[in-house]
Parts: sequence; structure tokens; C-alpha cells
Amino acid sequence: PVRMAKKTLEEARRLNLNPVAVAVVDLAGDIVVQKREDNVGGRLIGPNAVAKAISCTHLHASTRALKDKYAESRPTQLASMSAIGQHASGMPLAPFPGGVLLRETPGGSVVGAIGVSGASADEDEHCALAGARAVGFTTEPEESVIDLDRYWPEAWYMAEGVAAGEDQKRENRLVPNRPASVEELEALGINYWNVPPDDWQHLYPPISVPWDPQEAKDPKLVEIREERGYSYADIITVHPDHLPEFDKKVASFFTEHIHDAEEIRYIIDGSGYFDVRDFDDKWIRIWIKKGDLMTLPEGIYHRFTCDTDNFIHAMRLFKGEPVWTPFNRPQEDHESRLKYLMFSGNLQYATRS
Repeated sequence: PVRMAKKTLEEARRLNLNPVAVAVVDLAGDIVVQKREDNVGGRLIGPNAVAKAISCTHLHASTRALKDKYAESRPTQLASMSAIGQHASGMPLAPFPGGVLLRETPGGSVVGAIGVSGASADEDEHCALAGARAVGFTTEPEESVIDLDRYWPEAWYMAEGVAAGEDQKRENRLVPNRPASVEELEALGINYWNVPPDDWQHLYPPISVPWDPQEAKDPKLVEIREERGYSYADIITVHPDHLPEFDKKVASFFTEHIHDAEEIRYIIDGSGYFDVRDFDDKWIRIWIKKGDLMTLPEGIYHRFTCDTDNFIHAMRLFKGEPVWTPFNRPQEDHESRLKYLMFSGNLQYATRS
């Protein structure tokens, strides 16, 4: 149960959701584990997570099923059931998603439930499902309803003049913080998919150069690879134990450059930063984490660094034969740079760079 609660909180952080609370209860509705983020808002968040979990064990159903069955069509019956639940357990029923029923096996005995509160109801439910599945439980409901590809990594405008070395690994936000929106990132030509690797992570070695992308088993990764024509892949781990001259290499990654092809990175584990220039020549820092698959367009000025955890396990994908040559700034007359500016409708930017 502790690991399930931990994985639930990790999923909320991975998706940059509002801080959440999680409660795991046994079949009798007694609390086994209760955790919350330090900055969770409001006194009702924790009790609401408990109420969702207990509601599942009372009725042997998820709180989504409770909502669908009673909330609109039978509100009087729901009120009566809630009053009975309040008397029996001290908690009213919670008729909104976020409570997930747990079974040992498909169709097997109910063993308890997990409840989450703090984000939207659908997001609460998604996090509860992620936590439960991480430890092998069969769940009701079976699937999350959220579209993970809508949950882009957190991004913000960063300070200028950050030095290579330890400083490059810090967040380096402006004061006050200035977030960069998904719309701003899309306008720069960046693409994003959320591909949680947990079910397949054991199949990816720490290092494999090359790695046959045909070996990918994750159906979503296979779909992206086939749709976009990625024929080459390799797998690398940026960590002192796996990358010779770690400090020197990481500092070199921080040099501003372009590539003459699209850059594709799938984060299997760990985290780091892509920094990209906007059309006003300002740096935007994108915090990529486990499960993020991102492409940077050919010709965009960018750089990369791990964060203060000094660990990122990533897959690099490529169309055709891989060419990793960086072209360090300035590259205003480079064909790929001009192509990027023409694509974006910002050719005038070249005259200011």
C-alpha cells in the first residue's frame, strides 16, 4: 500500500497536476495508508480522498460508477445512502471520480480501494489507477479517461547568462516565474506525446547503440514510430556511471546549437531540461521527465542538460541514418535555420539574431 500511494503521488507530479492527497483502505474501509503532498490546498482534500476510497468498499464499485448510477437519476436515493455511510463510517459517500476499487485478480475478490483528491476528478482517478497498477492490482474502472498527450511538460522562461556546470542543472526560473504555455511551444514547432514506460521499462537496456526500434513492444511507441517513419534508435543513459567524462560531456550539451534534422527524445526514466529559443530570442526551459516523448524541429536553437538528479535514461530516434552533428550558434545562413524560420513565418527573426 505504501508503494501504491507513492506511485500515485509520483504520477500527479509527472503530469504537473495540482497537489493531491491519497488514501488506501482495506476491505472493511479502514485506512491502511494516507499520504499527501506538502503543498496540497484546502482542508477537505485529505478527507475527500478517504471518502472516495471508503465509498468504493461500501458499494463494491468505483466512485465513477456511483456517480453514473445515482448522481443525476437517483439523487434522493444517493442522499439516503450517503447518510447511512456517514453513520457507519463517519464519511459520506463521494459520488465523483477518484475512487478506484481494487481486486487481486480479474473477477477476483475485492481487497480494498484507493482514493485520490486535489486535481480534477478525472485526473484524481487517473492517478489512483496509476498507483494501483504499479503494484499489480486489477482495478475498477479499468482505464483512465484522460488524454495523456494533453499533459505537456512544465515549461518556463528562464534567466539569461546561466553558466555551464552546476548552474545549468538548476531550474533558473525568472522572478516572478513566467510559465510558457503549450500554445507557445506548439508555435515553435515542438511536438509532444506522453508514453508512460512502466509496463515496458525492463526491456530497455541502459545503453544500446544502436537499438532496433522494431524491438519496441509498447503499442503507443510503435504507433508513433510507424506514423513518423523512425527507422533508427539508440538508448543512452546520462549518469556518471554510464557516461565517461560526465561533467565535461554534460557541459558540452549546454552549448547552443541547431541540427539539420528533427531531434527526437523519449525519456524512459529520469529527467532533464531542453532549452529552446522563442522568436524573441528568449530562452524557454522545458522540464522533460519519464514518459515524455518530444520532438524539436530542424533548425531551432536549443541545448540540453540533465537536472540536479544527474540521471536521464533516454531513447533517441531518427529517420534514416543518424547524424548527430551539432551546428553551434551563429548559424543564420544555414539551410536548416532558414528552413525553420520560413516554416514558422519568422524569417525576419534572422536579421535580429
